[in-house]
Amino acid sequence: MGKSMDGTMEDGPGTPRLRLRVKLSLSGEGGRVFFGPGVLELLGGVRETGSIQRAAKSMGLSYVKALKILRQTEEGFGRAFLRRRKGGSERGGAELTAFGARFLDRYGAFCAEAGRELDARFAEVAAEVFGEVREDGP
Repeated sequence: MGKSMDGTMEDGPGTPRLRLRVKLSLSGEGGRVFFGPGVLELLGGVRETGSIQRAAKSMGLSYVKALKILRQTEEGFGRAFLRRRKGGSERGGAELTAFGARFLDRYGAFCAEAGRELDARFAEVAAEVFGEVREDGP
């Protein structure tokens, strides 16, 4: 059982190509999710562009939907992620707060590390399972 360059598991003919896909999210009371991969991408886009509107557009979201997502995120954490500047296309914009930048960096690194760990563990499990299947026959 080998791991290909794209992260899928393969072991020759008859073995399915498998890829572990895990989405990490944070939820509050009652299990309501308020932070996941989409919010991480949106905040990263704001960091890159300095604009909620441009970040939302790059993701195919409306500005209003992006604002709703960001409001729910900030309510869920009880902390501001963004500092907003009103003023239209010339003077307006948004930037991450110190908390937002720190969280984005640390959570992004955590997700990457978790992904690597889970990929490695999945490779072990898949090797064991498919190895057992091969020994017993098709």
